[in-house]
Amino acid sequence: REGGYDQHVQDRIPFYMRQCKNGNKSCVVKLLQKAMQGDVAAQWLLGSVCKNVQKDYVAAYKWWSLASYGSADTKKLDKLADGMTSAQIEEAQRLVQKWLSDRYPVAGSLSSAVLLVR
Repeated sequence: REGGYDQHVQDRIPFYMRQCKNGNKSCVVKLLQKAMQGDVAAQWLLGSVCKNVQKDYVAAYKWWSLASYGSADTKKLDKLADGMTSAQIEEAQRLVQKWLSDRYPVAGSLSSAVLLVR
């Protein structure tokens, strides 16, 4: 998608990458706090940081899954999964389900079905 909200999120990725590489932990902590509160932009950015800076594909998959929850656009998530083992994907999906069920008990049980369909 071009322009609008998604472009704004994409434009912020380099900023957070630099902050992480420069050791600015307070910036990353704020991003994590927002992501934990359900901020979709923060979840997307955190997934990008996990993938590109930390090389933690399980965490990236988790945050991108949460950011795209309920969205039909999962291209980046699918591309990330192409480079992951089935065990990594299963772990990431387990983390997504735990995150959802901890916050939204009914949604947590529904998330299993959504993740299996993807």
